[in-house]
Amino acid sequence: SFDFFEKFTTATLASATNKNQTTPHHPFFEACDRFASFEHLEIAEVWCIEMANLFRKEFADLKEAANIRSFDDILESMQQSLTSPEMLEKVRQAWPVALVDEFQDTDPIQLDVFKRIYMDWQADKCLYLIGDPKQSIYRFRGADINSYMEAANMRGVNKLGLGKNYRSSLGMVEAVNRLFGHVPENEVWPGGVKFDPAESHRGNDGFSIDGDEHPQPLQFLINASPDPVNKDT
Repeated sequence: SFDFFEKFTTATLASATNKNQTTPHHPFFEACDRFASFEHLEIAEVWCIEMANLFRKEFADLKEAANIRSFDDILESMQQSLTSPEMLEKVRQAWPVALVDEFQDTDPIQLDVFKRIYMDWQADKCLYLIGDPKQSIYRFRGADINSYMEAANMRGVNKLGLGKNYRSSLGMVEAVNRLFGHVPENEVWPGGVKFDPAESHRGNDGFSIDGDEHPQPLQFLINASPDPVNKDT
């Protein structure tokens, strides 16, 4: 939201500065003043694009001067290096087999790297991808469920499902199956994810909290208060 920039205007910062403290000054805050004065959305959008491009360039220069690299830099460098046939062959020889856990939290760059290395279906190369799309919760860190779905639906992929739950109690597995099993068949889940009911490996060993047996393993707490719930509630 463009309203975000108003938090960094000099007037807002001055009003938020504690008594006997100095209000911070920076060219970015002055730029936010100019941005807040824009009356037309089109101008604001152009300004955002220019600021983003300026930030990327200056940030790259600062990292190069400090001789540091981010995780994204490493991934992008790897992706670029694999355009070289010589580099690609060296990587394939060094790691003919790979196992990637928690693949639902990957991103398009990582998927492209793995595809370049392994997806030519050579007999002596093998790539194992382990993941559960229902557990894809790191979108705020760049994870892309579409990368998982793309890999799962590629030609030649051999898909193996884990239909038996070895960790949860029988009551918990049945409760989750019943909860999500009521979703209509024509309901489209985010990312095209499909729910398949699981089978419990464990017997009906009950569900307890601090030694007390609870007949209902899956319970919901409804907060009727307008106050937010925190860890102490």
